[in-house]
Amino acid sequence: VTEHRPDVIHIQNHFGIGRSLAAVARARGIPLVATNHFVPENFAVHVHVPTPIKRRAIDWTWSDVARVLNGAATVTTPTRTSAALLRSHGVRSPLRVISGGIDLSVFGVSTSEPPATLPGTELKTCLFVGRLEPEKHVDDLLRALRILRERLDARLVVVGNGSQLEPLRRLARQLDVDRYVVFTGFVSEAALLDFYRQCDMFCMPGTAELQCLAALEAMAASRPIVVANALALPELVRPGVNGYTFRPGDAADLAGRLLDCLVDPNTTIRMGLMSRQMIACHSLDRTIESFEACYEAVTFGTSGRRAS
Repeated sequence: VTEHRPDVIHIQNHFGIGRSLAAVARARGIPLVATNHFVPENFAVHVHVPTPIKRRAIDWTWSDVARVLNGAATVTTPTRTSAALLRSHGVRSPLRVISGGIDLSVFGVSTSEPPATLPGTELKTCLFVGRLEPEKHVDDLLRALRILRERLDARLVVVGNGSQLEPLRRLARQLDVDRYVVFTGFVSEAALLDFYRQCDMFCMPGTAELQCLAALEAMAASRPIVVANALALPELVRPGVNGYTFRPGDAADLAGRLLDCLVDPNTTIRMGLMSRQMIACHSLDRTIESFEACYEAVTFGTSGRRAS
């Protein structure tokens, strides 16, 4: 910091290096921009302690987040929901909502790698992309698939890895839908683009999403989305226009919303096109412009002169 003499310090979390740089910014009078994508509840599911202790730990962690972020000239966060969450947990610094941003230019363009192989392309395909951890609730999606298949010849492609991979494989067998579920594990960026192009729709049943870049990518690929009515996910959906929300944990409701998107090909296409239109406000170019404006504001203020 002494050598480069930055005009602004920007941290991406309140841990480790971020916390240290926040202290440096405060000590040297350098404007601090802090971005928050953190939700303590996401980590709490992995800590096996009694619920009262877990609740106290979550509350303490939120207090710690607020202590660091309240030293920032501006705090950015990707959604209105996440901004409200920060306010409710004691963050007093000015807040700006700036999307994580999607490079729209990469979608709809052929990749240099062969298309990902998905046998049985006549089936309606629902796609999930993400970490296979408890808070993603992919088990609800497997249960919904069993119900959906009573009405529609459909299958599920699960892209990602995590601690729940083997339990989910076992559950698929128990539900007798394993023939209609493809677990890909980790895939390359090129293969992931192919999966977005080859699916009919995207689903995110997670309940701890502050934005969900995978859903944004699916929208950029002109796919309808069905997401849990939880945290920030509803911000991505206009029900009946580009997809639907469903009641978290309700496999029957989820199956019904999947069916609404998939039963009529014209509806699937129309909703996908609306997703592509709606994603424009999340373009990477707009995100970069927003951060540039943020840096200018904390450096020069509203007067146009360098802030002291």
